[in-house]
Amino acid sequence: MRTFVFIILISITSTISGQSLYSPDWIFLGNSKNVGEIYCKAQYHARTNEGFKEWVKFKKKTQILKGVLYKNPELNYLYIFDCENKRIKLCQFVMYNDKNEVVGSIVITDYEQTWEDAVPESVAELMLKKVCPIFNQ
Repeated sequence: MRTFVFIILISITSTISGQSLYSPDWIFLGNSKNVGEIYCKAQYHARTNEGFKEWVKFKKKTQILKGVLYKNPELNYLYIFDCENKRIKLCQFVMYNDKNEVVGSIVITDYEQTWEDAVPESVAELMLKKVCPIFNQ
């Protein structure tokens, strides 16, 4: 009984503070009106000569993909973060429906990948500001 009450208390506290209890494998980065809750993996994927690869997850209320409306999808993006030059490069995308089934994915080949500068006050800038201090040590 005490464990049950404790779990409810943690859920209420996290909701009040504006942060979700998602998983210890993911770090909450913030909220965006356009993409919902934003998380990054607690362990970076890999270091490269360009920066480091890191998975970022967007928890949205709805998303349309290939003409289908999905409720509560999770969109996972694998980025390379170049913290020194304040830019990111997308490598892979995977979208899950509310049943945790893959409904869309794409791997972007090296020659198709392009660097995107972080526009001020954008989601890219938020990700760089939050992720770089965690992994760029």
